[in-house]
Order: sequence, then C-alpha cells, then structure tokens
Amino acid sequence: MTGAERAFRRTANRTGGALLFFTFLFLLFQLVMLLVSRLTRTWEKMPADVLYELLSAAGYAAAFLAPAFFFKLLCGADHYEPVRARFSLPRHFWAYLLVALSVNTVMAVANAYLVEPFQYSAFMESVESTPSTNYEIVLALLTSAVVPAFVEELLFRGVILNNLMPYGKDTAIILSALSFGLMHQNAGQFLYTTVAGLILGYIFVVSGNIWAGVLIHFVNNASSVLYDVLGQRLPSRAATPAIYAVDTAVMLAGVGAFLFLLTRRDRPSLSAEPIPELPETPLPVGTRLRLFVGAPTVVIFIVISGLFMAALLLISVLRGVLYG
Repeated sequence: MTGAERAFRRTANRTGGALLFFTFLFLLFQLVMLLVSRLTRTWEKMPADVLYELLSAAGYAAAFLAPAFFFKLLCGADHYEPVRARFSLPRHFWAYLLVALSVNTVMAVANAYLVEPFQYSAFMESVESTPSTNYEIVLALLTSAVVPAFVEELLFRGVILNNLMPYGKDTAIILSALSFGLMHQNAGQFLYTTVAGLILGYIFVVSGNIWAGVLIHFVNNASSVLYDVLGQRLPSRAATPAIYAVDTAVMLAGVGAFLFLLTRRDRPSLSAEPIPELPETPLPVGTRLRLFVGAPTVVIFIVISGLFMAALLLISVLRGVLYG
C-alpha cells in the first residue's frame, strides 16, 4: 500500500469513526428526548412544547458538532482540511437553488413510491406531527430547517467532503453523499437525501464554502414544513392542487435553471488536487472507492444504518398488517 493509500484509508476510518460517534450521540439524544417528553406530559401544552423543541434543537446540534470536532481530534498530526466558513455565494446562486429544489422534489416523490409497498408513508404519519399553531410553526422551522441546515452541512460538507476532496473531488462528493443518505437511517429518505448530498457536495465545490449549501438546505427543509402547514390550513379540496401547482412551478423553474447552467463555460473542474506532502496523489477512482467502503469503521456504520432502515421497514409492514 502506497503512502497516499494509507493516508486515504486513515481518512476513511476517521470518517467512519465520526459517523459512528454521531450514531451513538443521536441514539442518546433520542432517549433523552423521550425522557423529556415523559417528564413534561403533565405540563401545559405551550411551555412543554417550547422546552421540548428548544432542547431538541440543542441536542440535535450537539449530535453533529461533536463528531465534527472528533474528526479533527482523530487527525492528530495528520493532514486536516479546516472547515471553509468564509461567506461567499457562487455566481448564479439562484440557479443552483432552483435546480436543487427541483431535483429534491422529484426524488422525494420517487423515494415515497419506492417504499409505498411497505405502507411506510402511513407509518411515518403516525409518528410525526404537523405544526398547527403559529408558535409550533416557528419551533418546527427552528428544529427542522435552521439547525439541521447548519450542523449537517458543517459535518458532511465542511468536514467529511472537505477532507476527502484532496484525494479527488468527484469521489469525495459521491462518498460524502452516500454517508449523508445513510446518516438519516430512514428508507423513506435514503434515496432523495443521497441525491441531495450529491447536489450539495457539488455546490460546496463550486462555492468553496459551506454557506451556499446551508442556504439551500434551509430553504428545502423550510419548504417541507410550510407544505405541511399549507396542507393543514387550506380546505382539503384546495390543498392538494395548490401543493401540486407549487411543485410543478418549482420543477419547471429548475429545468430552466439547469439548462442555463449547462450553457456556462466556467463550470468548475472536479479533478483531484494533489496533497503537498503526498506527491503520488491523486489515487485512481476505483482505489478510493475500495479503500473507503472497506475501512472497518465505515463498514460498521453501513451495517448499523442498514439495520435501522430495515427495522423501520419491518415495523411499518407489521403496523399495516395489525391495523390495516
């Protein structure tokens, strides 16, 4: 194994280690929130909701920020690419935003159809709630859009993709996107979050910092919350046509934005950039993929995430059998 291969394997193992740490923290976070829910169930609704959602936002943020610092700690004296946090947006940011929203809309629908035989949508609706009052909407935007947009982009693009990128931008985008999809541990989200990871990864490379991805991530998640509210507040006969009309407009705008971006001559290169202390880089694509997927910590993370997704699918099937 060459020096570059050993360095890449170490980076892969650090990535897997950070993701395993995230998995542990996220499970702990869910247990703590279950305890908080039990302790506040006799409270009045509004203070109980506010406390729960604020603690949820803080716990969710910690579950992503701690692995980001853990990754850096694991690097020790090895090469580490710091988070690119200097604010700037790429040229034609509006076009990237429309393309991202359009593709995410299509892939979310496709993902829903793929898991529909398992009655997965009905299962998720039974465990998720839609905000109804104004304060619930504000809290939902905080916990579902503001916090996830920042902390998820920081870990998956700012740390993971950024530290894989010196070995090859193309595979860094792909591997970080797959990690992003598996992180959700939800079969109902795996396809479209993986595709979203590809888009956000490309935009990170284009912009050179996390902020374009944060903004796109926020708009995408916030629109999901607002769609739920729209479906609840409009009359039932008007809600579905209104949502379809918005989705259609977004998709058409996304197609136009994509065609516009294709005409640009200044599209960024995805070629690898050698690491100064490893002159034999870049590694072949196949080698990078093999070393990453074969890293022990990555293997364990993939197995755990796969088991979680399979368990949720099984629960949704059993629920359908028992309750019809």
